[in-house]
Amino acid sequence: MRSLGRLAFSAALLACCFATVSVAGCRERGPWKVEGLTSTLAQPLVGKLLASYHGRDPSAVIEAVPLGAHESARRRLTEKSAHFFITEGPVPLVGQPDLASRPVVVPVAVGGVAVVYHLAGDPPLRLTTEALVDLFAGKIASWDDPKLAAIDGNAKLPATKVDVVHRGDPSGTAAVFAELASEISVEWRERVGRGLTLKWPVGRDVEGTDGVVAAVKSSPGTIGLVPLNAAVAAGLHVAALQNPAGRFVVPDAASLTAAAAGATWPLHEPPPSLLRRPDPAAYPLAMFVYVVFDEARLAAPRVQGLAKFLSWALTTGQKDAQTLGYGTLPPSIVGAYGKGLEQLSRDDWSPPAL
Repeated sequence: MRSLGRLAFSAALLACCFATVSVAGCRERGPWKVEGLTSTLAQPLVGKLLASYHGRDPSAVIEAVPLGAHESARRRLTEKSAHFFITEGPVPLVGQPDLASRPVVVPVAVGGVAVVYHLAGDPPLRLTTEALVDLFAGKIASWDDPKLAAIDGNAKLPATKVDVVHRGDPSGTAAVFAELASEISVEWRERVGRGLTLKWPVGRDVEGTDGVVAAVKSSPGTIGLVPLNAAVAAGLHVAALQNPAGRFVVPDAASLTAAAAGATWPLHEPPPSLLRRPDPAAYPLAMFVYVVFDEARLAAPRVQGLAKFLSWALTTGQKDAQTLGYGTLPPSIVGAYGKGLEQLSRDDWSPPAL
C-alpha cells in the first residue's frame, strides 16, 4: 500500500518534497543528520537507545539534546530548528496556527512519575491517590495527619510539617500529576487545572528536576514529584501508591509495563491515559513516552532513517527501556505502529501526492 493514510499517520505523512519533485531529488548524498530534543524523563532512555543503535545505519546521524521545557521544544519544532521531540507530556505542535500539518506521534516506552519524600527515620510511605492529591493541595499539612495514619503501613510517620516542593517551570511530570489530580478532585480541576505550568495551591517553587531532587535530599519533611530515573539516580525514597485494585505499588519496569497492559492507541490519536489502570500490578502514575514530529518537516532519506530507528526502538530497543526502569509497550501497540513504520522505512518510499 503506497499511501500511509489507512496505516498510520496522515494522508500526506512526511511529504516534505512536493509531488512535482522526484524522490531522487530529495535524497542527500553521504551521511545525513536528524536532530531531536528530549524531556528530562525521556533523556536516559533516548541516550541508551541511540547508543545501542549507533552503527546500525551507517548513513544516519541521529542526535537528541535534553531540553526539558516543553514550550521551548514546541517553539523549536515549529521554527524547524529541530526534527523531533521525545516527551511524556501533552503533545507538542497541537494547535499551532503556522503548522500546515498535524504531528506524527509514535510511542517508544512507558514512564513513571515517582513521589519522593524525606522523613526522619526513613519510614516507608504508602499513599492513596486521594491522599497524594490532598498533600499537594495543602489539605494534609502534617505527616502524622489522621488521613495518612489511617493508611496501613504509615504508623511510624513523624509529627513533622509537610513541605511540598514543586516545579515552578514547565514540567511534563507536573502535567501528568495534574491530570491525575483533576480526575480525582473537582476542586483541583476547577482551581488549579491541567498543564505544564501550574499555580500550585501550596509549597515552594524550584527550577527543574535537579531543583526538586536537591530540595528533597536536603530538607526533612519534604515531598516532591520527579521522573523515576531521577529518583533512582539520586537514591531518594519513593512512596508506594494504591492502584484501583487496592494494591500499593512502587514504580519500576514491571509495574509500568503492567500499566500499559491491554491499552490501545488508535493511529492518528493523542496518547491515551495510563493513570490508575485496572491491572492489579500497575503503578497508577504512569504515562507513555513518545516521539512527535511535524509531518512536513522531513524528507527522504531522513524519513527512512528515523522510521528504521523507531522500528528498532519498538522491538529490540524495548530491552534497553526495561533495563533502565521504563515499562515496555504492549504487543498490540507495537504491531499497529510497526506496520506504518515499516512502510516509511522502505528504500522505495516516495511522498504521496498532495
